[in-house]
Amino acid sequence: MNIIKRTNVIIALIVSMIAYSLMPGTPVISWPLSANAQEPHDHAEHADEVEDAAHEGHDHAEHADETEDAGHEGHDDHADHAGEESSGIKLSPATIREFGIETATAASGELRVELKVPGEIVPSPNYVAHVVPRAPGIVLRVRKQVGDLVKAGEILAVLDSPELSEAKAQYLARWQELELDEIDLRRAREISQNTQKALDFLKASPALGKLSDLEGLDLGDMRRDLIGSYAAMVAAETTLQRKQTLHEKNVASDAELQEAESAYKQARTEYIAARDAISYSNERKLIAAQREVKMAEISVKTSERHLHALGLDEAAVGEIAQQDDQALSRLEITAPIDGVVTERHLVQGEKVGTEDPAFVVASYASVWVYLTLYQQEINIVEKGMPVRLTLSGTDLAASGTVDLVSPEVEEETRTATARVVLNNASGKWRPGSFVTGRIAVSTKKGGIVVPKTAI
Repeated sequence: MNIIKRTNVIIALIVSMIAYSLMPGTPVISWPLSANAQEPHDHAEHADEVEDAAHEGHDHAEHADETEDAGHEGHDDHADHAGEESSGIKLSPATIREFGIETATAASGELRVELKVPGEIVPSPNYVAHVVPRAPGIVLRVRKQVGDLVKAGEILAVLDSPELSEAKAQYLARWQELELDEIDLRRAREISQNTQKALDFLKASPALGKLSDLEGLDLGDMRRDLIGSYAAMVAAETTLQRKQTLHEKNVASDAELQEAESAYKQARTEYIAARDAISYSNERKLIAAQREVKMAEISVKTSERHLHALGLDEAAVGEIAQQDDQALSRLEITAPIDGVVTERHLVQGEKVGTEDPAFVVASYASVWVYLTLYQQEINIVEKGMPVRLTLSGTDLAASGTVDLVSPEVEEETRTATARVVLNNASGKWRPGSFVTGRIAVSTKKGGIVVPKTAI
């Protein structure tokens, strides 16, 4: 079949297919817009066919007559079969494959009414980090440059910071105070327990010779008062008993007996007073030691939180005791998020403060798309509407939903913004690029719906 004959057949097929597709319930034939792109023959073969057709000497008028006759024959044939059920268009499998023809049954469906608007991709503020030094210092090294990919916690630069060194020294001093207070608490607890044992032992009124059983107990400065007052009471009691015996034998006078009784009562009173005071003091000293430990722990925690505020994590704080003097002032600036370094404002040797960002790290795993809405479009766009996005100048497309419609209209442009949050794991949706958004503002159900490519 030469080129001219092929053209006539294609024209006849198209006319027949359009007439046939208008019948209810018939399959819809989807014809590719560039069928020649799927033609299996190469250009050289078509060139030969054109040249052969020229040499054959057929003119266009002759083929026009053939086309006209074919058209009349088609009308006559259609008239003859008007009362009969159509048998459809019959195409060979080879022809279907050659022209890339696809068929589908026409059916009812949804027709979306879309609003086409321009837009721009912007970075999501939720994924942009301005990295500021936690303490002033001198820049020792800059490890990352603009464009470098970084992970959260990765070192961007290193400073020498006297403020950090002072904070570490304060932390070490408070930690040592805590250790001393804990030692004092352990001894206070031991003395408290031993004192209680001694008090329980003395309740049984042991003889003076039994007091040696208390020698192994650490009673601290309470030993003299407690043991001394008890020994004095026992000695006065022994004297009183001896005077009573002598008085019964008329050897000791009444005055001597009264003196012994008075001495015993005084010694007993002093012992009871000492015992009660020691019992109270014992409990109070233990509580005081516990309080000192608590206060020291709070001081250590305060210093530790200060170090965390300066950028040190738990592991770094734990290593302070083993660091030398140079390491104490070493301040590392780290990346707070995974991303790419988009700005750097440090040079080696300069003095930096805590006011301005040293780096900006951005992650484009999620971006925002700002779609521009004019006044007549604002009231028809609502949150939750589906959006089809296409990157300008490319075939890249993605789907999303309207996340926010700005509540205000910009004074200069008289436009509002519809925001779409877009997943950008591929990294192809770059901030600053322009897009076209098609917002599905409504849908209509019912009726026969066919794809645009079938028309």
